[in-house]
Amino acid sequence: MNSLTKKTTNFNSNDTKDQIKSILKSLVELNKDKTSSDTKFIRVSQVRYQINRMLRRKLRLYKIYWIIAIKNAKYRKSCGVEEYSARDIYNIVIKMLKNDGQKTVCRRTIERDIKLLNEMGLLESKIIRFGENKGSMSFYKQNMQLAHLHKDIIFKYLLHLLKESLNDKKIVGNFDDSLEESNFNYTNLKKFGILSEIDEMNKKSVMSHRVDPHAFNNKANISNNKNSKELLFKNTDSSKPKKEECRFKRNDVETRLTCEHKISKNYLKQIKEHSNNDATYINALINLETAINEYQGEYYIEDILEHFLKQFGNRYKYKIWMMMRRSDGVISDYDLIWEGRFRDWYPNKYKSNCAVKETYGENLRIGIKKASVFKEKRANEQLNVEELKEKEIEKEKEREEERKREADRLQKYLTGLFEREAKEREERLRKAREEELNLKKKARESLLATLEKSKERCVGLDISNNGMDKMIDASSNDDSMVKFAIRDDFGGFKTTKGLSMVNLGIMIEDMGQNDNLKEKESK
Repeated sequence: MNSLTKKTTNFNSNDTKDQIKSILKSLVELNKDKTSSDTKFIRVSQVRYQINRMLRRKLRLYKIYWIIAIKNAKYRKSCGVEEYSARDIYNIVIKMLKNDGQKTVCRRTIERDIKLLNEMGLLESKIIRFGENKGSMSFYKQNMQLAHLHKDIIFKYLLHLLKESLNDKKIVGNFDDSLEESNFNYTNLKKFGILSEIDEMNKKSVMSHRVDPHAFNNKANISNNKNSKELLFKNTDSSKPKKEECRFKRNDVETRLTCEHKISKNYLKQIKEHSNNDATYINALINLETAINEYQGEYYIEDILEHFLKQFGNRYKYKIWMMMRRSDGVISDYDLIWEGRFRDWYPNKYKSNCAVKETYGENLRIGIKKASVFKEKRANEQLNVEELKEKEIEKEKEREEERKREADRLQKYLTGLFEREAKEREERLRKAREEELNLKKKARESLLATLEKSKERCVGLDISNNGMDKMIDASSNDDSMVKFAIRDDFGGFKTTKGLSMVNLGIMIEDMGQNDNLKEKESK
């Protein structure tokens, strides 16, 4: 794939028109390499439209990546509770596009954009599907090694895709076809005779007064012009050493640290081992030099080196730009690292004995802390453990008291419940006894009424014989013991609720009367 030339302007310009123009010029310059007979022609306006679409997609990809980064941060902070899906990303992107006054897209377009980010190596999609029409859960893992370069990667990738699509096409002007076939209108010139006068003037001045140009004078005149080519070449030549000088200063930071600040090479070697590339290593050294220049007047340089090594190795080796001191409004952790943590953890050099050494940072290692820091941390841990134990004891006492109160409330409730149950049971038994007595009374009255009716029909039946006096007299005479016979077939007589004749106290005096009763009833 053809690379861009060095003469192209900055593609990442904030002005969209300038950005489109610079990209278009770089694509037009690639026409000279396309000499194949199968090459097709495409107009500049069509290419400009494709560039505009590419830039809109670039901004949309920036938004998608930013949203995924925010969602992943919430997911990690909540330990997996804050989940999200592709629908959530789509809704947020659409809302952002509307707020920016841009054209909204469909869900399929967002899915293709996420797939493109996967192809770039910036994301890795993890999707759990619950079945048809049941939804899904999504997680898009970010490549943290490329997270700080995601904008450059997205733009360059889209630019290369555009160049590939134009690889077999040659860009031509919108009016190139019409310029080759030109038909100028000379009608009015002929009508007014102007064309004939021009022809006569051309015939008279054919090579008669032609003078060769003076090359020396012309060059001098060109060089005096502010916009001359020679002046432009001088400006470009004078700018080259400045770039090289800046690059030299950037790469020479290692020499300055070892020579001016007397930093040990073993210390720099550790930083290099924990850097994933040369750019990270150089940026780390620049950030270290900035911190040394700012804090070496107040703090011991060994403390500065130790703090930087711990912060870089444990937190910022994959995001070194966060350790940079910024003055352009971009957010960084420089103040948090040095003004916050460093000043809180390390004492001023005037409060401690600082020995002058030939080299600093020789014995510093990542993970090694001072004994005072260890003691302080251990003391804090012990205090925290004791406080936790006291709090746990207090909580246990409160729980025990709460259990006792709960047991008392339960006991009172059960006691009241049993008392109410006992009262209700006694009331039910009392009502049952009253009902039973009423039934017996009604049955007795009914039976007596029936006997009265039967007495009227049966003359021989004497109810008075059932009295207790005669029974006592009969029982006193053993010889004349009356034998009782209870009649159990009364024909039309009925008892209620299973009451027998014995319960009603009706007794027949002797067997003779029983026989008479039987005879009368049989008649």
